[in-house]
Amino acid sequence: MIDSHAHIDTTPFAADRAEVLQRAWDAGITSIIIPDIQPEHRDNLISITSSDPRLYRGIGVHPHHVANLPEQELNEIDKGALADRVVAIGEIGLDYHYDFAPAETQKEWFRAQLQLAKKHHLPAIIHNREADNDILDILHDEQDGTLQGVLHCFSSDTEVLRKALDLGMLVSFTGNITFKRSTLANVVRYVPTDRFMIETDAPYITPEPYRGKRNEPAYVARVAGKIAEIKGLSMDQIIDFSTTTAKKFFALCALIVVCTITAVAQPTPPRDEDYPFDRDWEIALDNYYADSVAWEKWIKPRRLGVGLSIGTLTVVELQQFLQRYNYRSTSVPTDPSRWTYYQRGEGPERSFSFESLSAIGGTVTYGLSTNVVLEASGFYSQNTKPAKDFGLDPITTIMAEFTALYSLNPYSKINFLPQAGLCYASIDDGTLTRTKFGVNTGLGIGINIPTKIGLFYPVFNIRFNFLLGTDENRVVTRYIDPIVGGIYQNSTNPNIKSEDLADVNSIYSLPRLTILYYLPF
Repeated sequence: MIDSHAHIDTTPFAADRAEVLQRAWDAGITSIIIPDIQPEHRDNLISITSSDPRLYRGIGVHPHHVANLPEQELNEIDKGALADRVVAIGEIGLDYHYDFAPAETQKEWFRAQLQLAKKHHLPAIIHNREADNDILDILHDEQDGTLQGVLHCFSSDTEVLRKALDLGMLVSFTGNITFKRSTLANVVRYVPTDRFMIETDAPYITPEPYRGKRNEPAYVARVAGKIAEIKGLSMDQIIDFSTTTAKKFFALCALIVVCTITAVAQPTPPRDEDYPFDRDWEIALDNYYADSVAWEKWIKPRRLGVGLSIGTLTVVELQQFLQRYNYRSTSVPTDPSRWTYYQRGEGPERSFSFESLSAIGGTVTYGLSTNVVLEASGFYSQNTKPAKDFGLDPITTIMAEFTALYSLNPYSKINFLPQAGLCYASIDDGTLTRTKFGVNTGLGIGINIPTKIGLFYPVFNIRFNFLLGTDENRVVTRYIDPIVGGIYQNSTNPNIKSEDLADVNSIYSLPRLTILYYLPF
């Protein structure tokens, strides 16, 4: 079991904290999460969590303590979030039952700390007392697909629960569900088995039959037992469900951390016919919608996009020679012995690449579905290197690409985009303009940046264009007479010139950065 929320750093445990922890371990608890409440007590919290590897902590400021908090505290939380054993931002939130801090101040600090949670890829432990609407409104505003949170000591109704789940939140239950006058049975019954955790909130909210005494982590099994009773499941099942969820949520093992950060493929809507009971299908549907919370902000706006691109074009060629001119020979430059000829397919080969060249262009995209985006791009590049090194005119390349990109994780802020498509190239070497078709493939990474004026989407693509067919009898080197500034001609056949000719197959590597803007309609 994991007690996902216990204040064992507080004064009520000062005299017997070691004994309390031993009772917790003896009761089968494997980890305890201790929230941070106020800066003045943080050093004590750090000392306690450093004393046992089974203890973890949050960092943040409870709404009771934000009234006169200096802005510098945000910097302290920002830095402290990187510390060892910190697994969450919290306890943070809103409390309108007491008047310890003005509501507007509470909301400002709640929002600011949620933003730190997203920055550090940490979940938020959220306190909510008599503030349902404002809590949900702020979570809706801040939910960009990266925000994880738990509404701890959940005490609201099923409608609030449904909205919280739709926003991707979890809930946590404590001893109040065991009270004789508890009204939370329907809430417990409704919540999916992979969307809740258990907690004590010790030393507060002691479960039956210990109510009236100081609460402690060993009593968390009473919460699990009540959930099992309400749901009609075994206590072992509830412990397994809540423990698995807590491990994932707080990333208590390295493997889970990796899986959480990399974000795999998109969720698939559940089919009614795959579930024998309607309730199971409803739970699966709730999970699907929770995983798809970013649809409104990211997927829906990604319909029609326009953008500018800048990249580098590297041309890789496989050249098989048909004619070579021996410029090292000591005979006169027009002597026929300087030329060597080869049958097609039998000449020597060489792999050759031009240095990376600047390329500029534009891009238009259309979102065909949640995962699939169609892209049309055009690029212009001019290579002056051949004129300097090989006696050739500058080579101008105009490239058009028609590509389909598939987002592996469209509901995440950062999207991974394998891609494939067709390409067209017009290549002008100063003597001849050639047109070729080909295919392309590559991989991209895009970042969703929603703004008030629309969605910006920087995307970095590494793409390879394979031009089909062989470019025959191409001049790959031209040897110039330094005196007359022209090429040499064969003395017996003036049509043969001091040039190397080859059949050429080409690959165009074109990594680029594109800044897309999706029109807001």
